[in-house]
Amino acid sequence: MTRTQEVQEQLERKLDELSLQIFHLQTKARIEHARVQYEIEQEMDDLRKQRDETRSRLDKLKASERDRDQVNRTGEVTSFPSMENAVKRTFTRFG
Repeated sequence: MTRTQEVQEQLERKLDELSLQIFHLQTKARIEHARVQYEIEQEMDDLRKQRDETRSRLDKLKASERDRDQVNRTGEVTSFPSMENAVKRTFTRFG
């Protein structure tokens, strides 16, 4: 084997090694990107759940306020969302 052939083989091995390192880094980058994307999606899901729970609580509060306003305006109870609320309001109202 001539010196030129030896150098050529060394360079080809080096080229293969560098290509493999590039492939490993690309794979590592894809894995890291997927991990970060998953974490972000999980955080967004958690925030959506909190938003939905907060919206639900706000809607219930608004409905309760409307019911209370209706009772206060008319002086009589026209409807209650549940029997438990009716009992609570009766005892609160009449002591």
